[in-house]
Amino acid sequence: ASGLAAVCVTMGHVLGGGDPLQDTLDDLDRWDAFLAQRADVFARAATAEQVRQAAAAGRIAVVPAFQNSEMFGRDAGRVALFARRGGLKAGICHGSTRK
Repeated sequence: ASGLAAVCVTMGHVLGGGDPLQDTLDDLDRWDAFLAQRADVFARAATAEQVRQAAAAGRIAVVPAFQNSEMFGRDAGRVALFARRGGLKAGICHGSTRK
């Protein structure tokens, strides 16, 4: 109806106190629950093909994004953890520590 095919949504820790890893995992859980409740409207997408499939099904693709990399800490294994959760885009310019 609107012609909107996809939205890029900031998920997870952005800045401030708290535990960046746990805050991000908790936020991803909330988004998973929301997207499951509204699967008639939204579909999580990590690739252009998934965006096209969502649009063909009349749904809006939600592309997760992180605004910084603090939730990765110094553990490269977290890249795979977040990739499995759909987080394939992380900026490196925002955050309180710029590590």
